[in-house]
Amino acid sequence: MKFREKASLYKKAQVSLNKSLMTFMQIESSNSEEHQFLQKVISDLQKSQQNSIKARIRWTSET
Repeated sequence: MKFREKASLYKKAQVSLNKSLMTFMQIESSNSEEHQFLQKVISDLQKSQQNSIKARIRWTSET
């Protein structure tokens, strides 16, 4: 896979992650159980973003 293809795919994935994260951050819940679940989803999405950044650093250093 060429560098530009990787960069394009990375950008699409990052935009998708950001949209998902923003969607979940905008949901308000008065229910404690729902709130805890939403916090877990947000945490998982933030970890995915961090892993995505690490992956980008890794594959850009390989090319």
